[in-house]
Amino acid sequence: FCMSRCASTNMCDKSIYDFMAESLDGQSVPLSKYRGKVLLIVNLHHRLNALMDMFGGLHFTVLGFCCNQFGLQSPGKVNSETLNILKYVRPGGGFIPKFPVFGKVEVNGLSEEPLFTYLKDSLPFVNPVIGDIKKFYWSPIRVNDIRWNFERFLITADGCIHSEDCFPWTIGVEFDYRLSIQPCCKSNINKYVLK
Repeated sequence: FCMSRCASTNMCDKSIYDFMAESLDGQSVPLSKYRGKVLLIVNLHHRLNALMDMFGGLHFTVLGFCCNQFGLQSPGKVNSETLNILKYVRPGGGFIPKFPVFGKVEVNGLSEEPLFTYLKDSLPFVNPVIGDIKKFYWSPIRVNDIRWNFERFLITADGCIHSEDCFPWTIGVEFDYRLSIQPCCKSNINKYVLK
């Protein structure tokens, strides 16, 4: 079982579909657009294209967000630079993402995007060790903060949130797509089965 929780009353009244994300061209995209799909919300990584190749036809999509709070690894200031950085620098080689990429966000601290506040507050923190705070570029530091790039949130087709610590999956390793058909228990327990 993976327990779910809400840290604030306001967040308990919301769902993932109540949030908007800014596209790279500055447009507001309602996440309700993805209702009924399994979503993987994560920082950008070239291996995510392989995941889209495996599961993209099965009502699955990755939602990629850039963040510069971890080792200052995404230094561009303008969202329009993001695709060129991906294509020519990291990973380079003409890389073009096969999934939606959104504008740069802060996932921790005073200026964190409300979407990431919601995601983090919807799950129990599993690791009380924060890490070396000299490597963090945000304040205040909270126990449920995202600690490094590529921490992931899997959203089932009915909107339930799972974190990377709730299922045995890492980027580049197949995860069981049947996760998406497991019911979301509204009594704050997300059930899943890997078959």
